[in-house]
Amino acid sequence: MIVLDTHIWIWWVHGDPKLSQTAIAAIQSHESELYRSLKYLTKPLRIEIKLLVC
Repeated sequence: MIVLDTHIWIWWVHGDPKLSQTAIAAIQSHESELYRSLKYLTKPLRIEIKLLVC
């Protein structure tokens, strides 16, 4: 399991050269866990938005 700082996640998504190859490899080796975590963390926000829109 890895925990990403918001800046690191943004750099990774945008391919920023500030991110080292070692960091990129570490993130990629846990990529499926990362997406599951993001999905889990954003679920309450999606529910709240849905309630506000309805």
